[in-house]
Amino acid sequence: MRMAAESADPVSRRVLPRAGDPGVAAGRHARESGGVNPSTIVADRVTASETSRRRVLVVDVGGTSVKVLATRQDEPRRFLSGPQMKPEQMVSGVKKIVRDWKHDVVSIGYPGLVLRGRPAKEPHNLAPAWVGFDFKSAFGCPVKIVNDAAMQALGSYKDGLLLFMGLGIGLGSALVHDGLLVPMELAHLSYKKGTYEDYVGLRGLKRLGKKKWQRHVTNDLGNCKSRYS
Repeated sequence: MRMAAESADPVSRRVLPRAGDPGVAAGRHARESGGVNPSTIVADRVTASETSRRRVLVVDVGGTSVKVLATRQDEPRRFLSGPQMKPEQMVSGVKKIVRDWKHDVVSIGYPGLVLRGRPAKEPHNLAPAWVGFDFKSAFGCPVKIVNDAAMQALGSYKDGLLLFMGLGIGLGSALVHDGLLVPMELAHLSYKKGTYEDYVGLRGLKRLGKKKWQRHVTNDLGNCKSRYS
């Protein structure tokens, strides 16, 4: 089994391998709906050729920044987010920085639980009001939403079994097996005197220091890999 991880460096936040970057995830995520084989899903019941001609705007919503990339664009753009950001502010910020980009559909990586293509739980590191928000009306085009770690896992996937761990403010996790995407919520499972996120997220890095934090990442998250092998 392969294991991909997102750097916990709060500055770079770069996905390893680079295949996990939003630009690579864009084409694949346009066909992905979570918990099903992405090769069998075509957005809005159109043909695969029609889907390939669509220009996809990918939005990765994070606790420190919102990153965007679109079809036929080479460089991602971003703006700061934070614990006070609501969905209206996210949409407004995205529209502002992509006003010169053309797109037909929007694909959102959401930092929380997603069920049936909609946020099912408020994010832990952003302001509330995401559940029930009308993203389609706000963006003025079709919108697909998936858990952010699941989006990055699919972008990193090549074949076989992949366990993805996204290290940042929190902990994102997803499993891909033979093309079947399984979003996971390991972050808030009980671990020692808190949760996994308390130890391997940014809070853990600040509280424990780099050396102890790295030990939790390599040893304890490494155990997760062996359980899914």
